Amino acid sequence: MCFRCTFYVWISLTNAVIVSVLNQNRYTLQMNDKKSQITVVQGNDLIEGSYKITIDEFRLLNIALLQIDSKAVQPNDPHIITVSDFQMAYGISSRHSHIKLREAARSLLRKPITLYQYNEKRDKFIGNERPWFSLIEYDALDSAGAVKLYFSEFVKPYLYELAGNFTSVTFDYLARLDSPFSIRLYYWLSSRKNLRVNQSGGAIETTLSIAWMKERAGLLGKYSEYKAFRRKVIEPALDKINLVTDLSVMFEPVYSGKYVTDIKFIYINENDASFSKPTRQRMPRRPKVKAGTHDEGVWARSCISIMNQYISDLKKADMKTPLPDLKKLLNWYGITGDTFAINKIKNEIDSRNIKS
Repeated sequence: MCFRCTFYVWISLTNAVIVSVLNQNRYTLQMNDKKSQITVVQGNDLIEGSYKITIDEFRLLNIALLQIDSKAVQPNDPHIITVSDFQMAYGISSRHSHIKLREAARSLLRKPITLYQYNEKRDKFIGNERPWFSLIEYDALDSAGAVKLYFSEFVKPYLYELAGNFTSVTFDYLARLDSPFSIRLYYWLSSRKNLRVNQSGGAIETTLSIAWMKERAGLLGKYSEYKAFRRKVIEPALDKINLVTDLSVMFEPVYSGKYVTDIKFIYINENDASFSKPTRQRMPRRPKVKAGTHDEGVWARSCISIMNQYISDLKKADMKTPLPDLKKLLNWYGITGDTFAINKIKNEIDSRNIKS
């Protein structure tokens, strides 16, 4: 009689690695087809912890977190993720998904999370490193087999029996984000949704230190200039968050002297019935006419009217007009020859570029 075997890897607190052989037990995660209704819950201390992981590691971690009942007592059973679960959750069809899944699990064992806790005697925050998992288990002979994950006892208190200081986010939004920083930023903004609300417009405001974000996301020593950090990290992350999640976010640099040290994020939750995100009416197509003709002027004035209404709606929601829209408006005013409006828009664009 032939028994299929499973290798498991255990990393102890002293980083010793033990490889053993166990009998195979087949498990399958039952993924809910309605991803938009599934939430991932974790303690805010984990969300604000310091760690650097890849997008595949994040995807594996979020599927594991998806299986957790945050109100339940801490279990001893593993969380099982199959290759098909991994593919279905993220729309991946790669033949190498089994390799990504297994390598993500193995590499996460070597990447701890640092949590910061206040020490009253020393009157400062003390960092301590904790492993995400204490054990992973997988079938060495079955490339399509499942990976079994055991969360470590050092992170379980932030995943189970949660009564407060936690954040719940919709898995569907996490699944659509495609970079580690976009996921981290989405978690940070989601955890702060109820901290400070601008009552006049309903927008949420929170300010994060650039040094804090870099340290938490494993980016220390990179992007020393604000412009590079904004262009390569902040803007791509927010473009994706605005496109695929429930948050609509704008940001402003915060200066200390002549240097940008913090970023203020202004955002709304589109799923909150009390908020309504301004939407812009579709612009008419430019007629096939020569530049400078009457018909071109009629078209430009129509576009100006629509854009100005959109800008007015944004102001009511305490939101700024995106720079690309201001540049379009400048072009239309150029066609109509409104020099007063042209100078006003130019000054606004120049002011925003200097601050950025």
